[in-house]
Amino acid sequence: SSYEDILHKTIWDFIHPNSLKTAKLRRETLLKKEASIVMNELHVITLLQEIKCVQVASTSACIDGNYYVVSCIRDLDTIKKQKGVQLELEKSIAYEKSKVEFFANISHDLKTPINVIYSASQLQDICLHSNEIDKVHMYNRVIKQNCLRLQKLLNDVLDITKIDANHFKARPKLCNIISLIENLTQSVASYVEHKKLSIIFDTNVEEKVIITDPNLIERVILNLLSNAIKYGNKNGHIWVTLDVQDHH
Repeated sequence: SSYEDILHKTIWDFIHPNSLKTAKLRRETLLKKEASIVMNELHVITLLQEIKCVQVASTSACIDGNYYVVSCIRDLDTIKKQKGVQLELEKSIAYEKSKVEFFANISHDLKTPINVIYSASQLQDICLHSNEIDKVHMYNRVIKQNCLRLQKLLNDVLDITKIDANHFKARPKLCNIISLIENLTQSVASYVEHKKLSIIFDTNVEEKVIITDPNLIERVILNLLSNAIKYGNKNGHIWVTLDVQDHH
């Protein structure tokens, strides 16, 4: 707080015992002219008995025939705090960017069930004209499934607030992963056909019960299927293959 507090004191009065060896070695190196500039990180003790981490850049200077060590000391605690603030700012910017991307992805994901519903309703009209009632019931189920999917996607948007509040949690339960993914695949089959693509589901076992969150698995699979449909070539094929091993 004032120059008088440090007048007539030496630098050694402020260097922490843990850093004395390093500081003395630096001084000897400079006075022997083995290096022009030496930089170290040291711990110092303030007048208030606080321990601070500092960066010391030292050089030797000749004044009136005598060699002295001149040091510039920077408070690393302040610099680290500034870096911490900068890091938090960068994290905040990255998070905001991820939220924008999330909404863009949600918009993309919403299109798939909407398109499936629209395609199913068109096919229903054709089936009604040809009196194929069984197919009308089938497309009703497809429409219902995708309406529920839309509801879940909207819940995804609400999950953002839960993630912000650190309240978002997976809800694992016993689930037959084979039937879950097969049903998901079948639910988009009519839309896949409408896009002039074919979709094939294959598995090496008929049943496999695992502990998982079916809602999160559904998000993953539908995202993959949505991208496959979007970027698939005309008359191309989409394969959904489940390979069950001992532990995978």
